[in-house]
Amino acid sequence: MAITAAVGQAFTLEGRDAATDAVHEALRNFEGKRISLAIVFASHEYDIQEVLNGITTQLGNTPLVGMSTYGEIVSTGSHRRSVVVALLSGEDMEVQTAWVPGFSENSLRSVEALTEALNLHNNDKGALFVIGDGLNGDGAVICKNLPLGGYQLAGCLAGGDLNTGRTYQLLREIRARMRGEGQAPEAVEGPRDQQGSDIVPVNKKGSRDHRLLYPDDAE
Repeated sequence: MAITAAVGQAFTLEGRDAATDAVHEALRNFEGKRISLAIVFASHEYDIQEVLNGITTQLGNTPLVGMSTYGEIVSTGSHRRSVVVALLSGEDMEVQTAWVPGFSENSLRSVEALTEALNLHNNDKGALFVIGDGLNGDGAVICKNLPLGGYQLAGCLAGGDLNTGRTYQLLREIRARMRGEGQAPEAVEGPRDQQGSDIVPVNKKGSRDHRLLYPDDAE
């Protein structure tokens, strides 16, 4: 199965504009292909809700994951205060996303919950991309306790504001199956309280302010 990828980056002053411009740049290089997954890297200096609004306004219900960062790396080098959007597409490509709480309080329990949510005990081949809280959780626990399987593992720890001790992870919790060229994608959404795009901020004390966000949500 061939996978197509395209990357866009923008440095606009406001987070929503930067996200919108980054998506536009990626789409220009995507040649009209159906998007299977969007991965977002957004500087922690932006208002993360505005970044999310800009992304979802352009990409709708596209499955997405993302995180706040200290810096963003693309083919032109390492940068600060930008938004980077990577788009992936593949025929018969299946994508599933999941969020599990409590990584800062009990990293092992979160890894166990993730294993259950994504059924990682099976031997299905594929790739697993994991994003963890880079300021409060224990990333080594992820590597030590994920079960062996047919998947390839990659991931990162989200960066954030050291003064507030917060990082952000972005998620649209949707499973989408690409059923072949010329066919519409099948999207299976979670229950009502899991729909939409999710911003999960974690503070340095480990408490959570967890709510679902939609484009143009008011604070």
